[in-house]
Amino acid sequence: MQKVTQLYVTLRNRPGSLAQLSHLLFRAGINIQAIMATGSGPKMIVDNTQKAISILEQNKIPHSTDEVLAFELTNKPGQIAQIAKKIAEAGINVDYIYGTANPDQPKGYFIIEVEEIDKVLKLDLGV
Repeated sequence: MQKVTQLYVTLRNRPGSLAQLSHLLFRAGINIQAIMATGSGPKMIVDNTQKAISILEQNKIPHSTDEVLAFELTNKPGQIAQIAKKIAEAGINVDYIYGTANPDQPKGYFIIEVEEIDKVLKLDLGV
């Protein structure tokens, strides 16, 4: 489990907004490693956060950053339940979690936001 910087980009909720954003990042050689999009815009982890921020600023695209935790989990039932329980037992709220696990792969990749990141990093979550 590691602390990473997540970008939150504010986009208009209309056809093509995500396509335009992702194309800008693609042209700059930036890889989107994780993404969760809502009506107000995507939250994403990229392989070059500073370069992505520069691209967003050059194109006057509203954005912010926050620190989240990224981790891999074994792709089997109960893994998220186990982690969520340990975090809850420490008195820490999970603001949100997103991720994916390909059925053919042994591990999945997840992003979690909590208020007390450093406290969660000290927990024995087994990841």
